[in-house]
Amino acid sequence: MRRLAGGVRGLLPVLPFFLLTLLPLAWLLGTVSWEGAKAPVWGREGLLLGRTLLYGTAVASSAVLLAYLALVFGAFTPWVDRGLLKAFLFLALPVPGTVFAYAGLKALGLLGLPSRGFAPSWLVHTASLLPVALFILATGLHTLKKEPLHAARLLGSDARMLARILPGMLAPQVLAALGTVFLLSVGDYAIPSIFSINVYSLGIFVEYSSSLSLGSTLVKSAPLVLLQALVLLLLLGRTEPLFLTGGRKGMLTLELSLPGTLLAAGGLLLGLALLLVLLPFLLVLTDLAMWRGLPQTLARSGRDLAASLGILFRAGILALPVSYLGGWWLHSLRKGRRPALFLVLLPAFLPGSLTGAALIHLYNRPCTSGLYDSLWMPALAVLARFLPLSLLVVHASFRRLDRELVDAAFLLHPSRLKAHLQVLLPLVLPGLALGTAFLLLFGLGELGATVLVLPPGSSTVTVRLYNYLHYGASEEVLGLSFLLLAGMGGILGAAGLLSGLARRLRKMD
Repeated sequence: MRRLAGGVRGLLPVLPFFLLTLLPLAWLLGTVSWEGAKAPVWGREGLLLGRTLLYGTAVASSAVLLAYLALVFGAFTPWVDRGLLKAFLFLALPVPGTVFAYAGLKALGLLGLPSRGFAPSWLVHTASLLPVALFILATGLHTLKKEPLHAARLLGSDARMLARILPGMLAPQVLAALGTVFLLSVGDYAIPSIFSINVYSLGIFVEYSSSLSLGSTLVKSAPLVLLQALVLLLLLGRTEPLFLTGGRKGMLTLELSLPGTLLAAGGLLLGLALLLVLLPFLLVLTDLAMWRGLPQTLARSGRDLAASLGILFRAGILALPVSYLGGWWLHSLRKGRRPALFLVLLPAFLPGSLTGAALIHLYNRPCTSGLYDSLWMPALAVLARFLPLSLLVVHASFRRLDRELVDAAFLLHPSRLKAHLQVLLPLVLPGLALGTAFLLLFGLGELGATVLVLPPGSSTVTVRLYNYLHYGASEEVLGLSFLLLAGMGGILGAAGLLSGLARRLRKMD
């Protein structure tokens, strides 16, 4: 009995996290009525699922291959500022897919290339997820231990080390990048639908929107969800979670001696990767028509902007304590960390339409009508989808603390609450700010769940931009894209200020 009571107490810190992320899906599975659920046409559905998996594999393979070649052979050119490169990758990481879709449509139009079909969608989706692959691989290079690399350099040239030794050492990060990009691409329908490509996640949205049958929606989404869960299990079984291992300085601090031809090729690949990542910024910020029409766009989209900011404010307020408590719980686990990570990360990769349907089923009842008809619903959608990212970053901050320092904090403070508030919270505050910024940045571009749970008469900048991309309203699209990029800059600036303030206060103490 005591062990059971201790186990229940141990789950209390993470209970708010699971209530926000897994409770809607669990409630849906436990209470859904299967009466009237349509049996899927498995031949047609299987073909669509196969095309979706092929599409996701193509996006993941091309994004990770370009990211690997660009970083491994391009990051060591003498004219590359590696600190600036890492900062830039963080900035480009959360650019909404709808903004990339606009940039892709405009670039393809300028080049006179087709803007509909598999190839344009694959290219734009690859560019939109390239920052994710670059970020994961750059983190892997940054955290590789230097001692084995120095030993490899003694046995041969630096070029030989990059070609023969590094691929094996970086294999877990490559696998993590492949799996992450694949899961993100197959669960997102925004970019494929804009380029007239039918994917399985779009079918889930159409099924729920047309039938409003939760049973049919669950049956429809089951194959994709099971495949996503399987991929995530395989990733956690073969790779170390991102951010959670390694030191602070690794391969990116080395100075390598490489042949000129290799440096030139690496520089070209890195330039190509950065050009693809920069494309939305270049095409939006340099368009004079956007600047001329910006006042009108602000006037027409003021309510959408206010709604977007209100949603993010609500999500951020809830995310701060929940991420801290969940990160501490995950850090405190002595056994079962991989199953716990699976439960924590799974909600981030589920189709947004399924998350939205689950939230509607949970909160669409008289006792929660005030919540259901407010901006709290899209805020809950943002939390349900991206709170795992915030928790993971906070967990990484706890992992980087000296364990002896943590033990001393609890020994010197008889109250665990005081130990957390006076010692641990200030130490992980930069990570908490970064994790919350991740949640807000990805939440700014959230579409799949938000479009289902928005209260009547409300919209967000991202939803409005997605609709206009189908109608071809170029001036409105430009202005809305700028608002999203400006919102990104504001969130990053606020997170940077808070993180810097926390570090200065910590040094003063």
